[in-house]
Amino acid sequence: RDKLVTGVQTCALPICQQEQQMRNQVADLIHLRRNSLPLLYGEYLPVYADRDVLCFRRVYMGNEVLVAINKSGKEVKIEPEEGRFSITLKPYQYIVEEQ
Repeated sequence: RDKLVTGVQTCALPICQQEQQMRNQVADLIHLRRNSLPLLYGEYLPVYADRDVLCFRRVYMGNEVLVAINKSGKEVKIEPEEGRFSITLKPYQYIVEEQ
């Protein structure tokens, strides 16, 4: 699996650095979505969801992207497809991976 984008929200930086980091992350996500056919047009396939974690796939013309988002303040480990692989997400981390 090739990682396309990963991000973690941090609060240890001064406000101006936090703001710039957030802007950069948003710009990266916008660029990724504009240049990914599965993210633009793909079928949404839910993989895993609970109160704090969302994981889904977008599939389009044989291309697939996996998105996992942890909105909690704790590290989480999920096994979206038992036995196939697991994902560990740091607090407030997201990943977007081409499969």
